[in-house]
Amino acid sequence: MKDGGGAEVKKPHVSWVRHRDIHLLTVGRYTYTSDQRFEAVHTPHTEEWSLRIRYPQKKDSGIYECQISTTPPIGYSVYLTIVVTLLPELFGYPITLVSTYHIE
Repeated sequence: MKDGGGAEVKKPHVSWVRHRDIHLLTVGRYTYTSDQRFEAVHTPHTEEWSLRIRYPQKKDSGIYECQISTTPPIGYSVYLTIVVTLLPELFGYPITLVSTYHIE
């Protein structure tokens, strides 16, 4: 992609960071953590990116930040709460309740 003057313009990257240990989890679709439960998911033909955590655990609760590499950088933080319940399994999978809220 080029700007009006012919200079190369790079597309911004989306990164996910876990605040408890300032761990860079993903950049684009590349995963930087050895924990294979974490994955960045991009919805095709949109600007929507999500962080997927497979088999979430109570220890995964905390602040996560989505960062966009624009100038200036943009950050969007959420607080994730994992609540492990004693409910019976549904369709062979344990039920885990998850809630998030945006941090201003």
